[in-house]
Amino acid sequence: MLEIEEGRFLIEIDRNVVLLGNDIAMDSFGKNKIRVNNYVNINGKKFRVIGVLKKSGESFSDMDSAIQIHIRDARNLFSEIIGNNELNYIDITVKNNADVEQIGEEVREEMRNLHRVKENEEDFSIITPKFINETVGMITTVLTIFLGAVAAISLVVGGVGIANTMFMSVTERIKEIGILKAIGAGEKEILSIFLIESGIIGLTGGIVGILFAILILLVIKNFGVPVFIDIFVILGAFLFSFIIGIISGFIPARDAARISPLEALRYE
Repeated sequence: MLEIEEGRFLIEIDRNVVLLGNDIAMDSFGKNKIRVNNYVNINGKKFRVIGVLKKSGESFSDMDSAIQIHIRDARNLFSEIIGNNELNYIDITVKNNADVEQIGEEVREEMRNLHRVKENEEDFSIITPKFINETVGMITTVLTIFLGAVAAISLVVGGVGIANTMFMSVTERIKEIGILKAIGAGEKEILSIFLIESGIIGLTGGIVGILFAILILLVIKNFGVPVFIDIFVILGAFLFSFIIGIISGFIPARDAARISPLEALRYE
């Protein structure tokens, strides 16, 4: 809901006056702040400022960057692009506890009749809280899918990297494996050693990734974006990276556990 920070709203009899959004009044003229009774120039004509809106932060209507003048003044200034009976936007305020969606449907039906169009052929749009929620939900879903795909690709690349590292580690330590088996180590012990090692590699990568993510969040926070760091999410990421390391290193660890002691000791 729009609120006045200074001055008043426009009324029907107002002419050659303007109501400014907060960002326009406070940030658009450098160090100079626009106040009530100051004058601004719009398309070569001077308008007296009668009010400044409080900052709303709305994303759909963006009233913080709005400049409001009477419709007749607007038609005089922009007669080439605004017709005599043309309106681009109508803001409807409902009473408390009113069914906004029902009112929206009634307005939609009335607009269909006025524009003489059928359902799904509308040349207008009705923005209600439900519409906003659905739009935000759709955007969030797309972002979630996109980020999930990026995460999946990162996991595959990381898993392949860990598996490759463990294959190299097994190749370089075949003789050590032979010695361990010669002194009584079984396949389970060898398998456990290499699985723990691959898990530690995954955990190390997870620590680096988490630190990098925290750094990015701190940078974003400086731009006024609210961020939240959950300790349980961090712990979950640690555990997940360790598990991914174990899964990725299972095949190299299994191959190491199956090496024959005699072949391992003869390996050069």
